[in-house]
Amino acid sequence: MPKKTPAAMRELILIRHAEAQAHGGPGGDFQRPLSERGEQDAAMLGRRLAQRALHPDRFSCSSALRALGTARLVAAGLGVRPERLLAEERLYLASAGDLLAWINALPDSCRTVLLVAHNPGLAELATIFTGRALRGFPPGTALGLRFPLSHWASLTPGDARFEFVELPAGQGSQP
Repeated sequence: MPKKTPAAMRELILIRHAEAQAHGGPGGDFQRPLSERGEQDAAMLGRRLAQRALHPDRFSCSSALRALGTARLVAAGLGVRPERLLAEERLYLASAGDLLAWINALPDSCRTVLLVAHNPGLAELATIFTGRALRGFPPGTALGLRFPLSHWASLTPGDARFEFVELPAGQGSQP
């Protein structure tokens, strides 16, 4: 049975898109697809997150091809229907400040949120939330954070409790 996040708690899973191909062709950076390794890592990440019994109320991603590909593979591993994914152009290469504003605007009905986006914004955001600098946030990494609050809008720096990190194979220990 999926775990539910309590009403006075919010859970945010930050996922950096998995490894992408070096060149995106005529569409440039925005159209870079996942590499073969990136596809494998994203699928594995979905299965590993499923073992954590996550039940996302919202699953959003950057609309860049590599982020969307990562989100689709993670969703498949979690058993989340693809039509529940929300691809948002404003999440493409968003800064930590832009990501924080996006999170603050989330509806309070969303207790567990998965977000697939890009560095450096994700790593900077994690540092803001946890108060500790990450040693890295490699492609295909998921960072689980919990917040003891009822409203996303009241989230402030340092509020997060570090829950877990899932790294791709061969990436060593926690960031």
